[in-house]
Amino acid sequence: YVAEMRSETRKRTPVRPPQVTRSGIELRVNENRFGSQEVEIVDVCLTPEIEIKNGGSLRIDIEYLAEQPIAAPIFGVSISHKDGAICLDTTTANLGVSLPSVQGRGQISLHIDRLDLNSGDYFVDVGVYEQDWKYAYDYHWHTYPFAIKSSIQTQGSLCPPHRWEIGKVTSNLMSKNSSGY
Repeated sequence: YVAEMRSETRKRTPVRPPQVTRSGIELRVNENRFGSQEVEIVDVCLTPEIEIKNGGSLRIDIEYLAEQPIAAPIFGVSISHKDGAICLDTTTANLGVSLPSVQGRGQISLHIDRLDLNSGDYFVDVGVYEQDWKYAYDYHWHTYPFAIKSSIQTQGSLCPPHRWEIGKVTSNLMSKNSSGY
Protein backbone atom coordinates (compact mmCIF):
# COMPACT_ATOMS: atom_id res chain seq x y z
CA TYR A 1 0.00 0.00 0.00
CA VAL A 2 2.74 2.47 0.98
CA ALA A 3 4.80 1.47 -2.08
CA GLU A 4 1.76 2.05 -4.31
CA MET A 5 1.20 5.51 -2.82
CA ARG A 6 4.89 6.39 -3.30
CA SER A 7 4.77 5.20 -6.90
CA GLU A 8 1.63 7.23 -7.66
CA THR A 9 3.14 10.28 -5.93
CA ARG A 10 6.34 10.05 -7.99
CA LYS A 11 4.28 9.74 -11.21
CA ARG A 12 2.37 12.92 -10.33
CA THR A 13 5.39 14.95 -9.22
CA PRO A 14 6.00 17.69 -11.81
CA VAL A 15 9.46 18.64 -12.97
CA ARG A 16 10.32 22.09 -11.69
CA PRO A 17 13.41 24.00 -10.60
CA PRO A 18 14.40 24.15 -6.93
CA GLN A 19 12.42 26.60 -4.82
CA VAL A 20 13.47 28.39 -1.65
CA THR A 21 10.96 28.89 1.17
CA ARG A 22 10.72 32.17 3.10
CA SER A 23 12.64 30.36 5.85
CA GLY A 24 15.54 29.81 3.44
CA ILE A 25 15.04 26.06 2.92
CA GLU A 26 15.76 24.80 -0.60
CA LEU A 27 13.18 22.33 -1.91
CA ARG A 28 14.41 20.05 -4.70
CA VAL A 29 11.88 17.93 -6.60
CA ASN A 30 12.49 14.17 -6.28
CA GLU A 31 15.21 14.75 -3.66
CA ASN A 32 13.51 16.31 -0.64
CA ARG A 33 10.16 17.25 -2.20
CA PHE A 34 7.57 14.97 -3.77
CA GLY A 35 3.93 15.31 -4.78
CA SER A 36 1.45 16.53 -7.35
CA GLN A 37 1.57 20.13 -6.03
CA GLU A 38 -2.23 20.50 -6.15
CA VAL A 39 -1.74 21.70 -2.58
CA GLU A 40 1.72 23.16 -2.00
CA ILE A 41 3.45 23.46 1.33
CA VAL A 42 4.99 26.90 0.87
CA ASP A 43 6.69 27.27 4.25
CA VAL A 44 7.26 25.44 7.52
CA CYS A 45 8.29 27.12 10.74
CA LEU A 46 9.53 25.27 13.84
CA THR A 47 9.27 26.99 17.23
CA PRO A 48 11.82 26.83 18.76
CA GLU A 49 13.78 26.80 15.53
CA ILE A 50 16.96 24.80 16.00
CA GLU A 51 17.50 23.46 19.52
CA ILE A 52 15.01 22.07 22.01
CA LYS A 53 15.69 21.02 25.58
CA ASN A 54 14.63 17.44 26.34
CA GLY A 55 11.02 17.61 27.55
CA GLY A 56 10.44 20.93 25.82
CA SER A 57 7.60 21.74 23.46
CA LEU A 58 7.63 22.09 19.69
CA ARG A 59 5.22 23.94 17.42
CA ILE A 60 5.18 23.18 13.70
CA ASP A 61 3.41 25.76 11.51
CA ILE A 62 2.65 24.59 7.97
CA GLU A 63 1.67 27.26 5.46
CA TYR A 64 -0.02 25.91 2.35
CA LEU A 65 -1.47 27.11 -0.94
CA ALA A 66 -4.22 25.44 -2.99
CA GLU A 67 -5.02 27.19 -6.28
CA GLN A 68 -8.19 25.06 -6.76
CA PRO A 69 -10.56 23.68 -4.09
CA ILE A 70 -9.23 20.43 -2.62
CA ALA A 71 -11.66 18.28 -0.66
CA ALA A 72 -10.64 16.85 2.72
CA PRO A 73 -6.82 16.87 2.52
CA ILE A 74 -4.89 15.11 5.25
CA PHE A 75 -1.88 16.83 6.82
CA GLY A 76 0.88 14.81 8.44
CA VAL A 77 4.06 15.32 10.43
CA SER A 78 6.82 12.83 11.17
CA ILE A 79 9.80 13.27 13.43
CA SER A 80 12.76 11.03 12.72
CA HIS A 81 16.25 10.65 14.12
CA LYS A 82 19.08 11.43 11.71
CA ASP A 83 19.63 7.64 11.38
CA GLY A 84 16.11 7.35 9.91
CA ALA A 85 14.33 5.88 12.96
CA ILE A 86 10.81 7.32 13.15
CA CYS A 87 10.03 8.76 16.58
CA LEU A 88 6.58 10.23 15.84
CA ASP A 89 4.22 9.92 12.91
CA THR A 90 0.90 11.74 13.23
CA THR A 91 -1.78 13.06 10.89
CA THR A 92 -4.92 15.13 11.11
CA ALA A 93 -6.82 11.92 10.29
CA ASN A 94 -5.26 10.08 13.27
CA LEU A 95 -6.54 12.74 15.64
CA GLY A 96 -9.96 13.08 14.02
CA VAL A 97 -9.29 16.56 12.65
CA SER A 98 -10.94 16.96 9.27
CA LEU A 99 -10.66 19.82 6.85
CA PRO A 100 -13.75 19.78 4.62
CA SER A 101 -12.04 21.70 1.79
CA VAL A 102 -9.08 24.02 1.31
CA GLN A 103 -8.48 26.74 -1.25
CA GLY A 104 -6.11 29.67 -1.30
CA ARG A 105 -3.50 30.29 1.40
CA GLY A 106 -3.89 28.76 4.80
CA GLN A 107 -1.98 27.54 7.81
CA ILE A 108 -2.26 24.52 10.03
CA SER A 109 -0.19 23.97 13.17
CA LEU A 110 0.79 20.96 15.23
CA HIS A 111 1.57 21.59 18.91
CA ILE A 112 3.65 18.95 20.68
CA ASP A 113 3.58 19.65 24.40
CA ARG A 114 6.58 17.48 25.37
CA LEU A 115 9.39 15.99 23.34
CA ASP A 116 10.93 13.37 25.59
CA LEU A 117 13.57 12.39 23.06
CA ASN A 118 17.18 11.53 23.72
CA SER A 119 19.91 14.01 22.80
CA GLY A 120 20.59 14.03 19.09
CA ASP A 121 19.83 15.41 15.67
CA TYR A 122 16.34 15.01 14.23
CA PHE A 123 14.23 16.02 11.23
CA VAL A 124 10.62 17.12 10.88
CA ASP A 125 8.99 15.82 7.68
CA VAL A 126 5.69 17.36 6.60
CA GLY A 127 3.11 16.30 4.04
CA VAL A 128 -0.37 16.89 2.73
CA TYR A 129 -2.17 13.92 1.20
CA GLU A 130 -5.16 13.08 -0.94
CA GLN A 131 -8.18 12.12 1.21
CA ASP A 132 -7.99 8.42 0.25
CA TRP A 133 -4.20 8.26 0.71
CA LYS A 134 -3.70 7.54 -3.01
CA TYR A 135 -0.85 10.03 -3.33
CA ALA A 136 0.79 13.06 -1.74
CA TYR A 137 -0.05 16.57 -2.83
CA ASP A 138 3.24 17.75 -1.33
CA TYR A 139 5.74 16.00 0.93
CA HIS A 140 8.97 17.49 2.33
CA TRP A 141 11.46 14.86 3.48
CA HIS A 142 14.41 15.53 5.85
CA THR A 143 14.19 19.23 5.18
CA TYR A 144 13.61 20.77 8.63
CA PRO A 145 16.37 19.83 11.11
CA PHE A 146 16.46 20.40 14.85
CA ALA A 147 18.44 19.10 17.82
CA ILE A 148 17.44 17.82 21.23
CA LYS A 149 19.77 18.66 24.11
CA SER A 150 19.65 16.74 27.38
CA SER A 151 21.91 16.44 30.40
CA ILE A 152 20.87 12.79 30.71
CA GLN A 153 22.44 10.24 28.38
CA THR A 154 20.49 7.04 27.77
CA GLN A 155 20.26 4.48 25.00
CA GLY A 156 17.31 4.45 22.60
CA SER A 157 15.10 7.23 21.26
CA LEU A 158 13.14 8.15 24.38
CA CYS A 159 14.40 10.02 27.39
CA PRO A 160 11.29 10.62 29.52
CA PRO A 161 11.56 12.01 33.03
CA HIS A 162 12.72 9.16 35.24
CA ARG A 163 14.57 8.48 38.48
CA TRP A 164 16.11 5.66 40.44
CA GLU A 165 15.42 5.06 44.12
CA ILE A 166 17.82 3.34 46.44
CA GLY A 167 16.23 1.63 49.39
CA LYS A 168 17.15 -0.83 52.08
CA VAL A 169 16.19 -4.46 51.92
CA THR A 170 14.31 -5.44 55.05
CA SER A 171 15.44 -8.52 56.96
CA ASN A 172 11.91 -9.98 56.60
CA LEU A 173 12.27 -9.89 52.83
CA MET A 174 15.76 -11.38 53.05
CA SER A 175 14.56 -14.36 55.08
CA LYS A 176 11.71 -15.05 52.64
CA ASN A 177 14.08 -14.94 49.69
CA SER A 178 16.65 -17.19 51.36
CA SER A 179 14.02 -19.84 52.14
CA GLY A 180 13.05 -20.14 48.49
CA TYR A 181 9.93 -17.92 48.64
